[in-house]
This record gives sequence, structure tokens and C-alpha cells, in this order.
Amino acid sequence: MFDIGFSELLLFGVIALIVLGPEKLPQAARTAGQWYAKIRRTVSTLQSEIEAELDLAETRQQMQKELAKIRQTEADMRREMAEMRGNMKAF
Repeated sequence: MFDIGFSELLLFGVIALIVLGPEKLPQAARTAGQWYAKIRRTVSTLQSEIEAELDLAETRQQMQKELAKIRQTEADMRREMAEMRGNMKAF
């Protein structure tokens, strides 16, 4: 998710140690970890929902195409039946 290398992480840790001090740093790290985990879960859930919706949309499109084919076949069959009835009456 974030492209952070070791040197950036070390620099961030040193700055956090200076700003927060050694007493507050463990609690701040714990809180940051909880926020990060919560954000990851939210992003993962959102990604899963979007993928499910896309799959549903694709399935719906496929069903519409198949339904159009079925309707075309039905129209062709009705037309042929009408021709056969006309031929039967003429006979």
C-alpha cells in the first residue's frame, strides 16, 4: 500500500522519538498500527465489494445477451410457424 523503505521508516522513528518522547512512543505506535489495520480492512472490504459488483454487472450483461438470443429465436420460430400455417391453408 505504502512504498516505504527501511531508511524512511528509520527516519520516521527517530523523528517520532524526538517529538513524542520515549514514554508516549509505544502508545502512539500501537494507535498508529490500529489505524493502519483498520484502514487496510476498510480498503480490502471496499475492493471486495467493487469486484463483486463488477462480476454482477458482467453476469447481468451476459444474461441480457442470452435473453436477446432467445427472443430472436422465438421470433424466428413464430415467423416460421406463420409461414407453415399459410402454406397449410393454401394447400
